[in-house]
Amino acid sequence: MPIYSFWIYDRHCNCIFSREYGTGFQDSSNSILRSTPKLKVSAQFTPNASYENTSSLPSSSQSTQNSSISSGRGQRLLSSALNNQKAQDLIQKGTINTQNNNNTSKLLFGTLFSLRKIAVSLCTPQAETSQEEEFNASNLNSFNSLQSFHTLNYKCHYYETMNGLRFVVVTHPAARNLQSSLVEIYHSIYLPTIVRNPLMPVEYREDEVISNDRFIRAIDEYWTSLEETLT
Repeated sequence: MPIYSFWIYDRHCNCIFSREYGTGFQDSSNSILRSTPKLKVSAQFTPNASYENTSSLPSSSQSTQNSSISSGRGQRLLSSALNNQKAQDLIQKGTINTQNNNNTSKLLFGTLFSLRKIAVSLCTPQAETSQEEEFNASNLNSFNSLQSFHTLNYKCHYYETMNGLRFVVVTHPAARNLQSSLVEIYHSIYLPTIVRNPLMPVEYREDEVISNDRFIRAIDEYWTSLEETLT
């Protein structure tokens, strides 16, 4: 289940970071995201030509077992190499901060904002006093009453922090819930590289984006390390 894109919105509703990966999607301003990606043929392990001559293979069972073990190791090494190549292709063919202010970014945020409002209104009891209404509005659970939504073409995962940052990742519709991954990115990557970095701004202006190389590398390494990205 490949990962298609990753987005960060600040508390002023501005997209301060967008990262799209090379999944073969075509841009479309008429939809929130993309159409379903093309199917890819999975690579198969091809034995070395030197092993095609069966007459040279050992006849003992122990030798056959050792040969099977070696073949299994070869398959794992090739699989690892293919995964690394896929990861590099995703990174190189993707884009960084090119969609922050276009219709895709705005429609995505608008959809999440509306669904979150609906989720909060459905799960929050009717307030009888202004104090209860204020308490319900400040309830910590309301920040993440919306976790994800999906269509036939994609699944959108959502996480909002207490200070109004919104982390969004768009994946294949069959992907597992990745809200925990967004939480980990916030605590393990965003806080050390952005918040605690004295060279980074505290508040981003309207047209400012995150261009920290360390942050971008960490994000790419994290997403490409997941099995969902490379399958």
